[in-house]
Amino acid sequence: MSDLEQRIKGFRLSIPKSDFGLLLLSLVVLFVLVVGFAWIRTGSPTLVWPWLQGLHVVFEPRELVFDGLTVGKVRTSKFRVTNISSSNVTLLGIESSCACISLDQFPKSIEPGGVGTLDVVLQPRAAGTFHRKVRVFTDVEGEPPALLTIVGTVN
Repeated sequence: MSDLEQRIKGFRLSIPKSDFGLLLLSLVVLFVLVVGFAWIRTGSPTLVWPWLQGLHVVFEPRELVFDGLTVGKVRTSKFRVTNISSSNVTLLGIESSCACISLDQFPKSIEPGGVGTLDVVLQPRAAGTFHRKVRVFTDVEGEPPALLTIVGTVN
């Protein structure tokens, strides 16, 4: 074993007990400052975590539930879309796992800090339960498409 390997193996972070409380307090204060800044930046405690993850657009809810549908009868609902970035975001389009689902006209632009909606139109073609995925594409480079779920039962 080399000298460097022995040093690394023997390395211990030693913090005097008298400084441990100060270190813990400093970490708590740092955490509160970061979360507080993110909360002020996004305007909502529910948007803090997505903002800290580097997301630009947040969809709420991530899953829509349609129960008690009738075959061939149209039902509508909405996804709320929040732009938590500091620049315009354009929703370019969707990819759906079912032709029975359609969403708004695209492209759709959302201002920085703005909130918009995606109208969902569902026209089931067969009875039973369903579980469908919708991917929403944006113009944000490097951000993967948002994956939204639509589930329910058709009588």
